[in-house]
Amino acid sequence: GYETACLFTDKFKMREKCRELGIDTLEYKVVSTLDEAREFLLNLSKPIIIKPINNQGSKGVCKVTSIKELETQYQKATNYSRGEKLLLEEFVSGEEELVIEGVALDGWRENLICGDTCYFNLPDVFSAKQRIFPSMKSPEIVGKALALNKRIIDGFSLSRGLTHGEFIISNGKVYLIEIAARGGGVYISSDIIPLMTGFDTTSFIVDIATKEKVARP
Repeated sequence: GYETACLFTDKFKMREKCRELGIDTLEYKVVSTLDEAREFLLNLSKPIIIKPINNQGSKGVCKVTSIKELETQYQKATNYSRGEKLLLEEFVSGEEELVIEGVALDGWRENLICGDTCYFNLPDVFSAKQRIFPSMKSPEIVGKALALNKRIIDGFSLSRGLTHGEFIISNGKVYLIEIAARGGGVYISSDIIPLMTGFDTTSFIVDIATKEKVARP
């Protein structure tokens, strides 16, 4: 459905729905002017992340620690926003970052696998250099993230499809970075999930697109 699709693609609506569901979220604000962005940064008194609400692949995502940086990075993010507003979020330096793959079929929703995310050690680069499956983090942390992922998929009412969620753990709490109604890229959906779980994701995607009735995995 259209509304569900928007929740998985519009980062502001994603945050608003999580808040509606009672899920802990990082501080955030959607802005359309540099003045609004300045006000948010000054009131928060913490580093922030700027991101277009409707983009993918970390394009236009910037970390900002000062008003001077904001004035430079705001325009960079705007260039990727396709005329839409920008989302500002509280920046947290998490102890753990996890990725979770999930599946939904006609009211049944389940987690498939949880992995660890490792980033390039480069300034303002938010791209993963490595993903490790299954996760090597503590069972307690993984359990919290899996529970949250399923709660989000249920709350967003995804009917049929795969999900790819990214999470950060800070001070023992799990926060959603973002979630998409698709399988993970760089061979996660096509190769890693089938290898680790035996679930044929490619056949599943074809089946839900072409058949009225699909057997539960």
